Formats: sequence, structure tokens, C-alpha cells
Amino acid sequence: MQVSPYLDAFETEYNAGRAQVVSTKLIADLETPVSAMIKLAKGEANSFLLESVESGAIRGRYSFIGLRPDLIWRCFGDKAEINRRALEDNSGFEHCPVAEKDGALASFRSLLAESKVELPENMPPMATGMALEDGEVTDRHLKHYAARAQGGVGLIIIEHTYVVEEGKLSKGQTGIYNDKLIPGLKRLAQSIHDEGAKVVIQLNHGGAKISRDTTGKQPSGPWDIMLPNAIEAPRPLGIPEIKALVVKFGQAAYRAMEAGFDSVELHGAHGFLLSQFLSPYTNRRPDEYGGDFLGRLAFAMEVIKEVKTNLGEDAPLFLRFGADDMIEGGLTSEDGKQAARQLEQAGVDVFNVSGGIGGDGQRSQSQQGYYVPLATGIKETVKVPVIGVGNITEPEYADSIVRDQKVDLVAFGRLLLSTPDFPKQAAEKLGVKL
Repeated sequence: MQVSPYLDAFETEYNAGRAQVVSTKLIADLETPVSAMIKLAKGEANSFLLESVESGAIRGRYSFIGLRPDLIWRCFGDKAEINRRALEDNSGFEHCPVAEKDGALASFRSLLAESKVELPENMPPMATGMALEDGEVTDRHLKHYAARAQGGVGLIIIEHTYVVEEGKLSKGQTGIYNDKLIPGLKRLAQSIHDEGAKVVIQLNHGGAKISRDTTGKQPSGPWDIMLPNAIEAPRPLGIPEIKALVVKFGQAAYRAMEAGFDSVELHGAHGFLLSQFLSPYTNRRPDEYGGDFLGRLAFAMEVIKEVKTNLGEDAPLFLRFGADDMIEGGLTSEDGKQAARQLEQAGVDVFNVSGGIGGDGQRSQSQQGYYVPLATGIKETVKVPVIGVGNITEPEYADSIVRDQKVDLVAFGRLLLSTPDFPKQAAEKLGVKL
């Protein structure tokens, strides 16, 4: 993977003493040396920086950096800010009024133009942060996704949407929690269909990953255990709340179908609510929604049943599945296979395999197809289609893992952000007609 010119420039500027690392308390507490942060940035930035710039927010774990004294990009909690004076004000600010923010964002995008992303045939959900304050779809959504459909994507999975207001993860996140949002969602689905692509929308609840700054409330989850790099411990959900959330997921699925989407995908990975219930790391409940493996599965099984009821017979249910928590005390890959069997029986029709309970668990890995081995393990376990993802950037590689039956489908994500017509380019390279 090509290292972003931003990071090359930053390292040069830092070594010359003309730029600084601005670190939050989180990073400071970890005593991360500057050299390690630069290494971290080079290994991981191609997996999250552009996404963060596009959305205007990154949730959580990292906080640096400076490029030049006149431009710094900084993450804090669920906020991302650009401030031309930040290197002069190295005070650990949380909120920065930004002058000429759009111009700064444009400059930053141009620096990142040659790095990152993935592709499509199948475009996985990629947060854009383009929604209005209430989660309403905007014209920016329509242009963004229509461009990818025009570029040859066969199936687009729309970014994660929050099914209840208190499940909202970040500002700019798209909502599906209320019927008033259906008209905007319908415009979005229609704009993609008009370009010849199928479209699925992802349903989510942030659970313990949610920030009080976003919802005004303490985050909630299966138990009072903080996720890695979380800011605040969640409160345990009561059984009536859990049962109400099952219904809310079903209602969100109904709205998706009313809006004309071809189906929905449940987000059960990356430490969001469904995966929090499944994980022994975060779920230590002693009741029917915890206690043992089947107890931890109960919430997901009930959500699947409720969602399937609202989808109808012809719509396949997708699951973004965290097949391995990649953390000590968490769900293992063998646990993931066992869970996949149960989830398939409950009604999952397609597994979109990922990993890491604290986020995208292997973002520091640059090798192509880093989740493909996990996906292959699930494919060997279930009888339904399995999607492979993870820094897949070469058409020949994508073609080979399908031909070799390691996965059934390939999802390309971040490459599509910079190269919307990559499927057409890939088809030409492979000698295939779209």
C-alpha cells in the first residue's frame, strides 16, 4: 500500500523540527513515543484518515498530528477538527472553531488523493458523515453513492444507520429511527437503483462505543465494561430495554423496505451493540442475555428473527460479522465459527466477515485481504454466501480468492472513495464486460 504523501511530509517536517505531535490524554497515558506514532500512522492512516476527513469525525483511538505549522488535523473522541493555529495552541483542546474549514479539508483531501481506499462489485458500508443533525439524507449522499453505482458497483451497502436516537454514534450519521426519514432514504435508494445497482442499508446501534457528547446520555451496553479506548463506562441495559431494542431493529428494517432498499445488513462487528452482546469480553450478564455462549447469542438471534419478519421472504439478510474479537478474553475465531452456525440457522443469508471488537481489528496490517482467512473459516462452516474484505486493491487478487473458493463475494471499500469507477477499470484489466 502506498504511504500517503501527507505522512511522508509529516515525518519530514517533524524531523526538521517544523511540526509537532499533539496528543490527547489517551495517547499520552499510553506513553506512545513519536517514532511509534509515525509508524502507527503509516501503517494505519490509509485505512482511516480519508474516511475521517470525509465524515468530519473519527471515533476514538488516535490523536495526532501536524503537517505544517499552518495545518493540523486532530482527532479527539468523536470529533475531528482542523485548526490552522493548533500548533501554536498545544493545549489539548477539545473544541476548535475552524476558520476556512472547507478550504482546509479540500487541501487535506488533495494530499491524500493518491492513497487509500478499496473497490466494489460489492461496496461495503463506509461512513460519510453527510447527514443532517437529525440523520436526514442529503443531496451529498445521493451524489456520493450514485457516482459509485455509475462506476460499476453491483451492490452498495449503505453506511451504518442508527435505529434509535440514543444509538447514534457520531455527528453526521444517517438515521433510520423514525418514519419521517423514509422520504429521504427513498430518494437515496432510488438514485442508486437508477444507476443499475442493488442497494442494502446497514442497521446499527453504537452501544458502549457511543459518546455522551453525541447523545447527551451515558452510553449503554450489555454490561458496565469499557471497550478498548472508550471514554466512559456504559450502563447495563435492562431486560425491558433489550426487548424494546429488538423491536426497534425490526421497525428500522421495515422502514428500509418502505424506502425501497433491496435488503438490510445488521452490524454485528467492531464492538457495536450486537457484537458487544456476543463477546465474553463485554458481556458478563448473569441473565438470559448472558451467562454462557447461547445467552450471549440471544440478543442477536432475537434481532434477526424480528428483522426477518419485517423484510419479507425475498430479501436476503446480511450480517456484518465480527468473527474474532482479536483481544484477550474476547470472542475467538473458533467461537466465531460456532456463532456463525447458530446465526445461519436463525436466518442470516450472507456473512460479511470482519473482526476486532475495538474497531477494525487489523487496520495496522497492510497485507492484501487481511480478513480473508477469517472469511474462509466462516465459509467452511456455513452454507450461505460469505463476503471477503480487507485492503483488497488488486483485481487479480479479488478474482483469485473467488475462483479458489476462499470467499463467495468480494467487497471493496476505501478504494472507492478515491476511485469511484474502479470496477470498470478492474473489469477492463481482467477482460470482463460489466
